[in-house]
Amino acid sequence: MSSQTHADAEDTISYFFFTVLGDEQLLRQMSLEVLAFSEYLVHFGAHSYLKALLRYSAVFGGTKSFRQ
Repeated sequence: MSSQTHADAEDTISYFFFTVLGDEQLLRQMSLEVLAFSEYLVHFGAHSYLKALLRYSAVFGGTKSFRQ
């Protein structure tokens, strides 16, 4: 997720250009892409957290087996 700081700067520059050009379609497309990427990061983070929680519970909870 460290690359997100660079992507934010790129999105800001793109936003300024699209606003100056007055292209509402490009602004909408850019906002949908940013939203989709944010959703991806949230889902990936939740997946990783739950996977780690499952492994933690297998080690410290006394569970005999778990799926990886």
